[in-house]
Amino acid sequence: VSDEIKFNYDIADIAECESYLLEEMKFYLVVYHPYQVLIDINQQIKLAKPSLQAAWSIINDSFRTDLILVYPPHVIALASLFLSRVVDQGDLSELEAQQWFADLNVDVTDILQAVNDLIALYGIWKSYVESKMPNLVSGFISELAAVFQLEMDAYEESGFPEIKAIFLAQFHTDLGPIVRLSYPEDAVEVGEQKSFAEISSNKSDEYQHHQYQRPSDSVANREIRGFSSYNGEEAPVEVIQLIKRPVAAAIKPESNRIDFNSIQTLVIPKLTLFERLITVHTGKYKVMCYPVAVEGNYVRNALIFNMCFAFGIDADTKCYEPVVKRVGCLLKELEIGGRLLSDPEGQRPLKTMMRQLVTKLNAHGEYQIELDLKGLSQSMVSTGISIRLFPHHDNPSEINLYDVPVRKMDFEAARTKSSSSEFQSKVANEAVWDMVLDKVIHCIDNVNHVRRIARLAQIQEDWVILALKHLDYFGCINLVDIFQFGNIYESQHQMMGLYRSARLQRECFSYVTRDGKAGDIAMDALIQMYLTMRNRQTVAQWIVEQKLDLDRFDVRRFIMFGVMHRLLRRIHCYPVICGPPSLHSEEESDSSTAGANGIKTFETKAKTEVEAVRVVAETGTSTEESRSQSQRPAQVAPIPSVPKTLDSQFLHMLDGTHHMDEISVLLDKDIATLKDIFSDYGGIEYVYH
Repeated sequence: VSDEIKFNYDIADIAECESYLLEEMKFYLVVYHPYQVLIDINQQIKLAKPSLQAAWSIINDSFRTDLILVYPPHVIALASLFLSRVVDQGDLSELEAQQWFADLNVDVTDILQAVNDLIALYGIWKSYVESKMPNLVSGFISELAAVFQLEMDAYEESGFPEIKAIFLAQFHTDLGPIVRLSYPEDAVEVGEQKSFAEISSNKSDEYQHHQYQRPSDSVANREIRGFSSYNGEEAPVEVIQLIKRPVAAAIKPESNRIDFNSIQTLVIPKLTLFERLITVHTGKYKVMCYPVAVEGNYVRNALIFNMCFAFGIDADTKCYEPVVKRVGCLLKELEIGGRLLSDPEGQRPLKTMMRQLVTKLNAHGEYQIELDLKGLSQSMVSTGISIRLFPHHDNPSEINLYDVPVRKMDFEAARTKSSSSEFQSKVANEAVWDMVLDKVIHCIDNVNHVRRIARLAQIQEDWVILALKHLDYFGCINLVDIFQFGNIYESQHQMMGLYRSARLQRECFSYVTRDGKAGDIAMDALIQMYLTMRNRQTVAQWIVEQKLDLDRFDVRRFIMFGVMHRLLRRIHCYPVICGPPSLHSEEESDSSTAGANGIKTFETKAKTEVEAVRVVAETGTSTEESRSQSQRPAQVAPIPSVPKTLDSQFLHMLDGTHHMDEISVLLDKDIATLKDIFSDYGGIEYVYH
């Protein structure tokens, strides 16, 4: 590189990257090159010297790419041989060369991909200008940073909480519970160490014990013998929540260290809680552990220990439950087979394991390392640990016919390239062969409700609900209500999450604006709009009040984003029968065009009938008998007043438990028509909740 071109990197930066590369390769530096494969191929097909030289040169050029890190040596050798045919045809004819490549037991797709990468390299060399290199490198680094940010966002969405610290607690025969090791080393505050007798007699260290027991058996009724498992069977995952009551803290309140003295009697608990997952809330931390006891030739006939994982107080630690349990069981097996915990020489591999658990699980969500147990056990020289975090999926929520599924991923793109989640990729692959799932996915447009999707796809509603539950379980869709401009929403306290999360703000902005460009809408303005949704205004009234420009602002997506992230809550309208129905005449019901004159005529006739009844009651003679025969009008039959009726399908939904969206979808009537029907019937009130 000429002196005029300056890079922002020096030899120290390159050396640092080399260290990262060596660590990723686990310091295994035996690398197989494609040259030997090319020599073996030449011995079989006897390449011409120009062809062999061209292929050899192409292999040299391949080391300027990442092919050697992506494909095995034989693929690169075959790719170089394929390209060398362009330079020199050699002794093989075109048909013979095609047949030779077809007979290979190699994936042709990999060979062609390697060929394309090499062709791209030569294309770059053809247009290479040395003065443009710094800008190209800067742009490449910016792209890498963007990809890294996307991966970090996907990692945050996966729900894996960060491990703040990890420490090994052990029961000491003289001092009681102690912290033997911790990572970071200053993560746990032990304070003044007391004797076991003093700790046992301390009654101020109380806690609330919330236990989720098996339905058929309780802890109190189980027979516990020593440290053996219950009933000799593997117990299901059972988490015991232990919430500390406020006590006199041994460390300062503003300290970020874990107060071990306040939880030591819970980390090393009584025998009834051994080999069970325990979660202890203390200060700013949530400590999850799995206490274990190993019987044997020890001072008190058992070694009691507990590997504890500390998280933030608000962390969702469900995905770590199998990890904590597995680590506890693994340490138990290593103690039985190799005396890992009781032997002082085991402190070195324990420190390595604890450090790797924190760094690897926080960075990658998986952990694989080999522990060197030389000198600890003759039968176990080394052992491997493989741990991986998997997202915890709750059971899918109940899906109703009036719910609207909203896509959280592009299913078409997920079929051709890797998705942000392997579970979402799994769903995309299943849609290829599952006809029901494929039809349902094609009908999801973020507007259609479940019943309409079933009709468009011509599939039974129960099957559609099962397919949507499958998508909901793997986080591929969200469920929202039917959007209408007459809906009412109000903002929620989760708005603070939108203030704090830059990622959520970017997602909101790109989702709500029509073109994803800033224009005249600022992020602060979007947040303020969410806060103005109150006072029981409909969406239409809110739009008029805010004077929104609908050409660059999608109101439906704005509302949908707020509902999906719980920034907004829908206020539903529940019709309830609160009184008798209104009365009407049969004649009035038969004439749909009767107006105010008809109503007055009906009232006049009713008054005449009432007056006639009063005269007969007082005189015993009707008014008609006192009139002359010529003046007597023709008698008119009385028009009875009857209540309006509703179908039974309406009546059973007017008990206050069914909102208007549900009634509208189930009865196939729009909300305006329903309100007209309820208004004509009378005696129906609306409850908003």
